[in-house]
Amino acid sequence: MGKRRILLDTRPVVAVDGGISHRFWPARRHGSPVLVGDKPWERWGASIFGNVHHDQGRYRMWYTAWPEVPPPGNASYVAYAESSDGITWDKPDLDIEAFQGRKPTNLLNLVRTVPSIIIEPDAENPTERYKAGGYIGAESVRAERGLDYPGRGFYVAHSPDGLHWQEYPSQGPVGTIYDVGTFIRDEPRGRYLGMVKQMVRYDLADRRSVALIQSQDFRAWTAPRLALVADALDDQMARQRGLHHAEFYGMGLDAYEDFLVGFIWIYWASLPLRPGYRHGMWGQMDVQLVYSYDGVYWHRTPDRQPFISLGQRGDFDANQIYTATRPTHVGDEVRLYYTGEVHEHAFYYDKSWRPRTDIPWQAEPFFNESRLSFASLQRDRYASLSTCGQGSFTVAHGRVDGRHLRVNARAPYGSVRAQMLDRGGSPLPGFDLDSCQPFSGDSLDAELRWQNQILDTIPTEREVRVQFVLDNADVFAYQFTDD
Repeated sequence: MGKRRILLDTRPVVAVDGGISHRFWPARRHGSPVLVGDKPWERWGASIFGNVHHDQGRYRMWYTAWPEVPPPGNASYVAYAESSDGITWDKPDLDIEAFQGRKPTNLLNLVRTVPSIIIEPDAENPTERYKAGGYIGAESVRAERGLDYPGRGFYVAHSPDGLHWQEYPSQGPVGTIYDVGTFIRDEPRGRYLGMVKQMVRYDLADRRSVALIQSQDFRAWTAPRLALVADALDDQMARQRGLHHAEFYGMGLDAYEDFLVGFIWIYWASLPLRPGYRHGMWGQMDVQLVYSYDGVYWHRTPDRQPFISLGQRGDFDANQIYTATRPTHVGDEVRLYYTGEVHEHAFYYDKSWRPRTDIPWQAEPFFNESRLSFASLQRDRYASLSTCGQGSFTVAHGRVDGRHLRVNARAPYGSVRAQMLDRGGSPLPGFDLDSCQPFSGDSLDAELRWQNQILDTIPTEREVRVQFVLDNADVFAYQFTDD
């Protein structure tokens, strides 16, 4: 069976003809919160500064609980929830971490802001099946817990079950001293990646930006290498919103065989800048799609449209959206859990950086500024090669590595056909367009067939090109399979 060729990656495309365009598609918002604060340690709310994994037949969530209203600095806890469907969640009573002397809670003994949880079923050491990376600063470590770290930055930990955690021995923090970073295991390339916040000055403002750190063993990490910085076009888009400039607050990340997908949190900052600093403190945040072939150099979508859009005025996600560390894959669905907030960033300070006194913070037992939901897409449908009319594209595939050609495509009012070409561009006998049975409809796994030929007749050593001919259609991916 051949690998899936996902057309977010267009490097194998050697020719296009007619009205072909490379289209990018937004995720579909679920539309309402699936988890809100209802515990004494969640008065400000619950944030997916964390992860959701589908693990051992259930959804498991590691999230950030904010106990104080409004939250001072990064004072928070890592909390845990479970679900059978990823929509209705249970917060189990655990005898692990106390809150103000109270047990049981659903809190864990993992001290992190923005905890990234990695699951490795194949870990050689069973005590390291779960790994965690995240930020630790003085403001997030409470003295009563008796914890001491040698400085601000990112630290790593491990666990046999995802609940009981132990720190790796550390000579100090890795990454940067700033408070947002996400970590994943890049399985196809056999490494770990961290995307950590870095401050970069551009056009008279210090911008939150994203830097890459890497590791082979999750303990020793490279120095940060700057990867993503907002530019003049981002600033122009900010001003079209009536704001001042753009920054990159953080990003989620996912690893595919041929590329990385990123979910960048675009922070649209308003004036004034934070007193005494040059970065934005008030403004909105939504999510855009980016992608990379190495993690260092990143591509933006042509019109930089939102991947997850803000809700309407008054919605729980009207002003801020930021995502989980990594999407959750279950069957043919990809879910990206996110935090939504109804107010702008740092709205609890006035523009002179003094705590606001005009908001009735204590009017409700749970302020629930931060609430959790998700947006989703079908498998591999980040981008497509598409037509409104007719067109074609040709892929230099190489050797035919399966007995069936299957496409992830949408053509409810049109069709998709294909022909097999030799290296010179001539159709192979019996595999021409006229012999191909067109596909119409919407399918993640539609088979394209030829009337009098099967792919087994193509010599295994022969290299081919595949030309897809579209009529009002979107093709997201294709694959040669054995079944």
